[in-house]
Amino acid sequence: MNDNDADIKRLMDYLDASMSPQERAAFEEQLTTDAALRTELCNLQNARDAVNRYGLKQKVAAIHSQMISHTATPQGLLRTITRNSLRIAAAAVLVLGIISIYQYINLTPHSLYKNLYEPYLVSENRGSSDSSNLAKTYHENRFSETIKIFKSLSQPGSEDYFLAGNAYLKSDSAEAAIHCFQSLLAHNQQSGSHRFGDDGEYYLALSYLLHGDVNDALPLFKKIHTDKNHPDHDKVSTWSLRKLDWLRSKD
Repeated sequence: MNDNDADIKRLMDYLDASMSPQERAAFEEQLTTDAALRTELCNLQNARDAVNRYGLKQKVAAIHSQMISHTATPQGLLRTITRNSLRIAAAAVLVLGIISIYQYINLTPHSLYKNLYEPYLVSENRGSSDSSNLAKTYHENRFSETIKIFKSLSQPGSEDYFLAGNAYLKSDSAEAAIHCFQSLLAHNQQSGSHRFGDDGEYYLALSYLLHGDVNDALPLFKKIHTDKNHPDHDKVSTWSLRKLDWLRSKD
């Protein structure tokens, strides 16, 4: 479960009064300092109120009661079941529509970035050169040192640009990350290399998103989604692309 899903679950638990007293007190304390969370709570409450105004629960209960007490002919019962099924389907569509509106209202480039971002992991260390030390510090989550070593390199390679870009993402430095990933792709084009090129495209798209550049991010995400052989293809769903289109329409 990502952070956004966890927040929505906590908001639902809060509105449903299903939190323990300690959890509720801690959550209310967080609400006093987190304006974004308060906004999400307000939007979710409005969505729930909309459902209640349409009387969804009462409609479903009435349909259930009617079916239990029905004494008509089998043909009449079949027609009633069909009508009631359509009503339930319409109610479900209404709920899905409300959820979509809620997600649209709360959608921002940063929130979508948080949903799509997965940290890149380095699994081993190699040698003692500055370049290998850069990978070592990244592997040990010492990202400020990774950046410091990167800045000292006179001729960074593909891996250096890629890991430095990810280190910048870890510190939410979107502009610096964009520069690193753009330099990685340019370096590969000039040298004829493909090292980290595919992953570089994905993290460049994420960097654009973190920076709020939806129009720059969208073509890259579409390219990755279309290419089923791209190593990051499964990370970019049709639903993610739809959210990107929503973000573009909000600009």
